[in-house]
Amino acid sequence: MRLSTPTDTDRVISQYLAAWNAVDTVTRMRHLQASWSETALFRDPMACQVGRSAMHDHIARCQASYPGCRFIVTGSPIHYLDQIHFTWAVLDTFGSELLTGSHYGELDATGRIARLVGFFKSPAARSSSSISASL
Repeated sequence: MRLSTPTDTDRVISQYLAAWNAVDTVTRMRHLQASWSETALFRDPMACQVGRSAMHDHIARCQASYPGCRFIVTGSPIHYLDQIHFTWAVLDTFGSELLTGSHYGELDATGRIARLVGFFKSPAARSSSSISASL
């Protein structure tokens, strides 16, 4: 088990989201090499990917479906030992939120992401659940 620090957590999350925002394949892979274990597991409601190359291809498919969108960190990332958590948003080309969510993960012995599980919802779903909760 690797003990992460706030600096480690910020660095790995920054590199990971830079991979999501990189349109150039070489740049995307460079960011994944810095943040993503060769055999890392990624799961969210829409995908399950194993390995750095699979993650690279998954990001490319998402970018093709949503051209010009970008990921940002919202809030402050949290770490505990080798565990990380952060919240994020996807913004369209006008800066409007398309999707928000959170990721929970585990770092490997080198400080790269070994497992990441994502949860998300659209702003419309968030608004309707807020309305339901207030009734």
